[in-house]
Amino acid sequence: MNAIDNLVFNTLVKQEAVYLPGIGCLKVVCQKSEHGSGKVAPPRVSVAFTKSAVKNSVSIVDLIAQGDGVDTQGAQTLYGEWLSTARRSDGKIAIEGVGVIGPKNFIPDNELLTAIGGEELPVVTVKKRCRCGWIWWIVAALIVAAAVVYYLFCPVSCRNKAVEPAVVVEIVEPAVEPEIVEPATAPTVAPDANARYNVAVGVFEYPENARRLVAADPVGIGSENYLIAPFRYGWEIVIACATNDKKEAVAALRKFRSAIPDTWIYYR
Repeated sequence: MNAIDNLVFNTLVKQEAVYLPGIGCLKVVCQKSEHGSGKVAPPRVSVAFTKSAVKNSVSIVDLIAQGDGVDTQGAQTLYGEWLSTARRSDGKIAIEGVGVIGPKNFIPDNELLTAIGGEELPVVTVKKRCRCGWIWWIVAALIVAAAVVYYLFCPVSCRNKAVEPAVVVEIVEPAVEPEIVEPATAPTVAPDANARYNVAVGVFEYPENARRLVAADPVGIGSENYLIAPFRYGWEIVIACATNDKKEAVAALRKFRSAIPDTWIYYR
């Protein structure tokens, strides 16, 4: 994966909006959904694309400047070179591991959706409104007319005849068996410093803060099973799981987020 592709991927995994000058803005969004019974289901997570920058979005040029230690002009040059290679012959922008940006839409990559624990947002089709309501008025008028004719012309004895009550059949909805979800498992061995997927539980400017977090063991894997590795700008990153298996990394991400909501996958 290209270094700039990696920057875009990691920024979205941390659920931050990233602005690509001349293209648009990518942002992780949540959609509330409901079951048929009216119960609120877990939100559906995906990535939205807009032509302009959104509030609190970070420019990819600034990220390049910070990561590579160059000035803004140098970062813009690197961004321009990357953009020329990312643009396909059909004009769309392909970002490895993230997705494809078209003139009016964005198709996310399965790797990104797996990392953020989301799915592609469905396409909503608006149904046309039926303009045949006058037919229902005619049907209602015919029913009322039939009732009036019956009342006027049916013998009184017929109207007064006892009617046996209808038998009411109670319809019992079958019980829905709750789905049993096996808890996600995460490795409890020391992380590999050279692994591709790194589940990070914190980034610290001061080394003592990183070591204090490891000693506290917030995700319950044992303080000896954390990895403290160098990060950008001289900071240190605390990794609780490092693996080359993407499914294993996602399972660890979901488990650790219950203890540390800011847990994210650092892609190397």
